[in-house]
Amino acid sequence: MKFVRRHPYGFTLLEILLSITIGSTVILALSALLFHSSQTYFITQQNLELLKKKRAFHSFLERDFSSVIPSTPFFYQKSGDGASSDQIGFYQALSSKSSDPNTLGDFELVSYRVSYTNNEQGTHPILFRSTIHPVDSLKFLLEKRSDIENIVGYTEPVFPYVISFQARPMIYSNSSLRKIDWSSEKSLIPDCVDFQIYFIDPSAAHLYRTEQDWERLAHHPKDSERKWIHTFRHTYWLK
Repeated sequence: MKFVRRHPYGFTLLEILLSITIGSTVILALSALLFHSSQTYFITQQNLELLKKKRAFHSFLERDFSSVIPSTPFFYQKSGDGASSDQIGFYQALSSKSSDPNTLGDFELVSYRVSYTNNEQGTHPILFRSTIHPVDSLKFLLEKRSDIENIVGYTEPVFPYVISFQARPMIYSNSSLRKIDWSSEKSLIPDCVDFQIYFIDPSAAHLYRTEQDWERLAHHPKDSERKWIHTFRHTYWLK
C-alpha cells in the first residue's frame, strides 16, 4: 500500500493570525512615525513663522525708535490690563531726498496702540501704528497737545492677536545704575522703552470671537490655552 503525501495549498489559521498581527504592528509603527514627522514639521514651520514675525516686528520698531527727535515730547498713556493696552507716541524724523531738514514739517507724529477689529471671523485685538500728516504733526506740537488717543490719520496693523501690550518708558539712573520709570517731569523723552507683548498663534485665533473671550484669555487663561500664548520682549534705546 502506498501512502500519498499531501501538500497543503493554504495557510493555517495560526499563520493567518500571525501575519495579521505582524502586519498590523508594522502599519501602526509606520503611522505613528508619519504622524510624529508631520507634527514635528508643523511645529517647526510654526516656530519659523513666529521667528520671522518677531524679527520683522523688531526691525520695524528699531527703525522707528532710531529716528525719534530728541527735542520733542514723548507720550505715554497706561491703560488697563488684558487686550486693552498701553499707548505711546513720539515725533519721528522723516527722511526726504528733496526737502531741507530744517524745513517745518519734516517730521510726523507716530503712535502705537491695540484696538479691536471686526470681520466675518469675529472680533480680534491687533496692534496698530498710526501716523498723521507732517503739517498736522507740526500743529499738534505747536499746540502742545498730548491727546494721542484722538489721533486720526493713517493706521496700519503691525502685530495681530495681541492680548496684552506693555510699552514702558524708562530712564537710566546714574546714581543707582539701573533703569527707573520715566515721567515727563524727569526728562523730555525717556532713555529707552521696554516692550512686552503677549499674543497667540493665528491657528487658535478662531476660538475667540468676542472682546469678552479675549479679555478672559488675557486674565484667566486655561492650562490648555497657555501653549498658544507667546511673548515678545525687547528694550529699545532712544538716546
